[in-house]
Amino acid sequence: MNEGKSISGPGWYCAELVWASYLWASDGSINIEDGPDTWAITPTEIANDDDLELIGYHHERDERAKGPVIRAHCPIDLIVEDPAGQHVSKGGGTINGAIYIEDDEDGDGEADDIIGLPAAMSGNYQITVVPETNASSTDTFSLDVELPDNTTFLLANNTRISDISTDPYVVSFLMVQVMPGVDVPPTDLNNDGIYEDVNGNGRADFADVVLFFNQMAWIAANEPVSALDYNGNSRIDFADVVWLFNHL
Repeated sequence: MNEGKSISGPGWYCAELVWASYLWASDGSINIEDGPDTWAITPTEIANDDDLELIGYHHERDERAKGPVIRAHCPIDLIVEDPAGQHVSKGGGTINGAIYIEDDEDGDGEADDIIGLPAAMSGNYQITVVPETNASSTDTFSLDVELPDNTTFLLANNTRISDISTDPYVVSFLMVQVMPGVDVPPTDLNNDGIYEDVNGNGRADFADVVLFFNQMAWIAANEPVSALDYNGNSRIDFADVVWLFNHL
């Protein structure tokens, strides 16, 4: 188990306790770590190990990472920069709450790179791919982004190391917030980038008009303007209320 590991610290404390218990009780003959590991023993490794039988349901997600999860399947490292210019990489970073893990998540015998981000910000995330020192130009990698709702976007699939661009991959997020007086964020009913369901109840109705009118100042200060600027004049104003009413 990693030195200094504690139940309130980084990593999977209980998973490492299970691994250490099996290893100690068997005098080193039972190692339930599945594949190489450079960061921690994770619940997925234990679930995947052939020495154990999985009973019930298994799902792993680090509770500190509330936002997108970026995965690269060898042999590359990643550098991610958020819209505020903060970054995370294998060597550390400045994004508060982000984690960088190297672990054999897919069970192919090689360590994968996994970055867990805190709640996403509106704007562009830049993902720079860096070949590992032992990577061959003919080696291939895959790269994907998983959202908190389990939607996954594939950015690269079996791409050759020699084809890595000098430009980063760019992933854009438009994050709307829950407004005062309601429990869910606005929704985009027709996927046009405009969030006309202001109260998030799944339909366009007069309650949306009332909420928008009452919260115009809050919306202008807290929401991404492009998501709720219905008349397209690049600001939140009464003309948006009129538009919303006319399009019920």
